Amino acid sequence: MIFDDDEDHSKPLTPEEILWIKVIETAVDDLAGVRGGEQKTKANANTFGAKLWFQSARVEPGSFLWICDHIDIDAGEMLKNLKLKGLLK
Repeated sequence: MIFDDDEDHSKPLTPEEILWIKVIETAVDDLAGVRGGEQKTKANANTFGAKLWFQSARVEPGSFLWICDHIDIDAGEMLKNLKLKGLLK
């Protein structure tokens, strides 16, 4: 899950925010090589695509940076956490 358990979620999420959160969560799974809840042993096209998506500087709708800005997630902090987990360099 993108949100830490200790974050304040007093403001209910809109359906659009939930959708964009799911997009990021799917990209994290792709980055980790997880498909259908099962860990894959080797990188595939989804893993490669997810790396490019997270590292892109693009800011148009649907890009990682745009989504983070749109739903008020700190993109830099998320990228830092993905690096700490060894998912990005």
